[in-house]
Amino acid sequence: MRFFKLILITAIIIFSISSCANFYATRDNLNTYITEWLNNNNFDLIDNTIMLLDKSHPEYKKIISRKPEITKKKAAYIAQIEHKAQSLQKNNKWPEAIEKYDEALKNLPGNKQLIASRAILIKNHDNLINELKKKMLLKRAHALIEYETVYNELELLAPYDRNAQNDILRHKNEKRDVANHLISCSEFALDKKDYPLAEECLQLASQLINTDTVRELLIKTKNKRKSIENQKRAEDLLSTYKKAYSAGDLSKARFHINTLITLQPDHSEAIKHKSSLDQEIKTKVDKGIAEGRELYSQNKIKKALKIWNKLIIMDPDNEELQKLISRAKKVSKKIETLSPTQKN
Repeated sequence: MRFFKLILITAIIIFSISSCANFYATRDNLNTYITEWLNNNNFDLIDNTIMLLDKSHPEYKKIISRKPEITKKKAAYIAQIEHKAQSLQKNNKWPEAIEKYDEALKNLPGNKQLIASRAILIKNHDNLINELKKKMLLKRAHALIEYETVYNELELLAPYDRNAQNDILRHKNEKRDVANHLISCSEFALDKKDYPLAEECLQLASQLINTDTVRELLIKTKNKRKSIENQKRAEDLLSTYKKAYSAGDLSKARFHINTLITLQPDHSEAIKHKSSLDQEIKTKVDKGIAEGRELYSQNKIKKALKIWNKLIIMDPDNEELQKLISRAKKVSKKIETLSPTQKN
């Protein structure tokens, strides 16, 4: 509504300014008027008048030469308006800040910078109001839930007390009203993809009016939130897998890709990465096992063990590696217990 009102006012101002510009563009003392308009920040009148100015005008060159001065003062005026509006906003004077832009747009109707800044201000103002309304609604819902036990006891203790029954009826009506507002809150939150807020609103609504509709909406919202969270988790895991793989840390890469597939077994990209990674690890492990065996046959037990220990980090479930490491450790330990003469 405020936006359409601004458009209407702008259209009226532009029409008025255009009429004035037509009148002043032919005046001999136009340069004097421009100085006066600059002092009053009537920039749109200046721009329109110069646009209609004929080259035969006696002050044409003098006026055209003032364009840089006009542009500089216009920029300074816009900066001043934005600074004042921001200062008013910081002091929580939102209507005054909006009014500051409205006043400026009378001098510069259609100015994109001012219109954009005004729109941002109004959006921030509306967001702040909506946030406060949300807090009030949630606090109201919690208060009603907290008092529910009291009203239930009152209903049992005073079934014939008219005043008590009127209070109970008001409480029930308020619960329905707040629950309906909470459902609207959840719909608004869903449109904004704010699933935690939508779930919170529906959770409270279900405590106020436990209907099938509310329960179904709550289950649907919970499932949607979990699905979004799982998708985000999957994206993060895929990203960390790629980073680990690029860094050559195949052990971490395998951990992340396996975690991703556990989360989403049908993730086609993860399945392809896992297949490729498993084959790469198998090739490295097979090669390392062979190298270790060669060293082991030359009684270079520690060197063989060093290679296999690196490989087991990459492929911890490899039974062949486990056996080779176990045997190498036993042999190495036995050699260390031998006397120098026995080693020789």
